[in-house]
Amino acid sequence: IGLVEALKFLIEEKGVGVNDYHWTSYAERAPAHLLVNAMAEDTECFDYLLSREELNITALENNDPEDGSRLLHAAIMCTSSKHPYFLSTIAQHPRVDVNEFVSFDEGEGATALILLVSMGRSFNMPDQVWMEKFEILLKAGSNIHLETEMFASPNDALLNQLEKAIGGEAEKYQKALALIKKMGLAERPPTA
Repeated sequence: IGLVEALKFLIEEKGVGVNDYHWTSYAERAPAHLLVNAMAEDTECFDYLLSREELNITALENNDPEDGSRLLHAAIMCTSSKHPYFLSTIAQHPRVDVNEFVSFDEGEGATALILLVSMGRSFNMPDQVWMEKFEILLKAGSNIHLETEMFASPNDALLNQLEKAIGGEAEKYQKALALIKKMGLAERPPTA
């Protein structure tokens, strides 16, 4: 019996809920949503869970009441070799808003793209992986011109933060800026 068959048996025959938070792995600090654990490497289990109507794609990543991370944010942090598939599938889901502000541990609001950019060197994500995720979020409709508590004015908006980057992040951020310009997203849209 394979992993996906075992998962189907647990859900379809034993009544395990696809949105339950009973699942833990060595990397999780609190019991995580079943979809988070499917992102370990298994696209079959991931696809099966996504096919279930009752799956709440906008659910919290784990049952930690202090952490507002959603499944989208778990996909951003995913280090699996299948990370582009997981992130693009969730980010492009019709019920997922990549521009939703989510409060994390410190209470600051951030969108998925701002989370990725603010992670910087703190997460040890290889530059190529970071760029793939950056492009996926742009293609999913991330707004680079949003102002947040972190970037309180247009002068501090995400685009300007990328332009001002120095040190170890400068080269990566210059590539991100080139991608933004190539996609025609650099110009601030007119305000209503």
